Amino acid sequence: MKIHLGLLGADDSVTQIEDVAGDFPEIELHSIVYWKESDVIRLLQPHLDSVSMWLFSGKVPYSIAQQWGGIAVPSFYVPHTGASLYKTLLYLAHEQHLPVSQLSFDTLHPAELSNLMDEVGITAPFHLRHYENLIDPDDLVQYHYELWASGQTKAAVTCVRSTHLELIGRHVPAYHIVPARDAIAAVLESIVQTHSIIHLQGAQIAVQLMDTPSIQPDDLALETERQLHLYAKRLHGVCHALKHGRFEVIATRGPVEEATQEFSSLPGQNILVGLPINRLTCGIGIGHTLAEANDHAYAALRHAQNRGIGSWYGVLEDKTVIGPLGFQQETLTYSYADSVLQELSQHVSLSVTTLSKLQSIIQLLDRDQISANELAESMNILPRSARRILMVLEQHGLASIVGEQAPYVRGRPRKVYRIHFPTAEA
Repeated sequence: MKIHLGLLGADDSVTQIEDVAGDFPEIELHSIVYWKESDVIRLLQPHLDSVSMWLFSGKVPYSIAQQWGGIAVPSFYVPHTGASLYKTLLYLAHEQHLPVSQLSFDTLHPAELSNLMDEVGITAPFHLRHYENLIDPDDLVQYHYELWASGQTKAAVTCVRSTHLELIGRHVPAYHIVPARDAIAAVLESIVQTHSIIHLQGAQIAVQLMDTPSIQPDDLALETERQLHLYAKRLHGVCHALKHGRFEVIATRGPVEEATQEFSSLPGQNILVGLPINRLTCGIGIGHTLAEANDHAYAALRHAQNRGIGSWYGVLEDKTVIGPLGFQQETLTYSYADSVLQELSQHVSLSVTTLSKLQSIIQLLDRDQISANELAESMNILPRSARRILMVLEQHGLASIVGEQAPYVRGRPRKVYRIHFPTAEA
């Protein structure tokens, strides 16, 4: 099966990628060249239904597309670091005799450039304009131009083609970092592997969404990204960055289920080597298609975020919610696809999810009595919301007040309810 791959990028980068893609007969490219970043979304829109994946020539157009949010298929980009950056710096040092201290850079991560300097033993300072969010090409032009005009630098190194062309037009010596062949080949191999996972006959897809916003400083964040790629490899899957410190790992169900001991615990240290597990928040989604697994992963991630940093939750193909992983003594397993609860939900103003959570909590407590405060703590909701749930159940004959608890501090006694709707005993 051919992979219809949409390729969007700068002219010189697209040419390089097209050349490397010739070694991948399973890929059929649909190339689009952009000249201004403001045109990216307009150029994407007519092709959204005709490609199965997207490849962007760099992080700039990729970030614009991610910020827009209109792409529903896997997307990748070719990084400008590693071999791509080495190639440019080697040319400038060997052919133009320009040291790093006389160059201005943009887009690259400060830690990436620092690590490169450390690897080759260069201690000279460097000029870099880095963006955490969307890049402003006009600002980059002004940044490079002012450094050059003031004599602080002799050339500009940019990851943005429109910035490169504008600087050339102002007679500033400028060089555009074009993706290296090895970097392009590595991304294309990930695309082929992702396509194979998605279309594996009879296999269920597992999508893991990993949030890492609390991981600092920059060098630790870079190491975490590297380890996440290795983690995905151990699961026979692939990993790519989304936005705002979020990563997506795509694999099949089997390796993920094995690593988590059938979704009962966190993966072992032999799988999570080097990852700061207490600072990773994860949602695992299982589905028969990538879209279904992705929807379930986002639902699972919301559960994990509600609990707090370091939590892992899962949503299975039948919409069963499991979590938090690794805390079996607290783990709740519930489903919002239960037919009995769906029928019950039609008679009360409570969702199937709420009823199912309550059922699981009662089973976990091994008793049919609960107070509003206990329910609030177990469901991670406000006490007044828990009281409303119990009052609704009482109104419909599904709960009854059987006693009161004295509070630990001053205040009104807390009512204790007995839950006796049918599913509570299932």
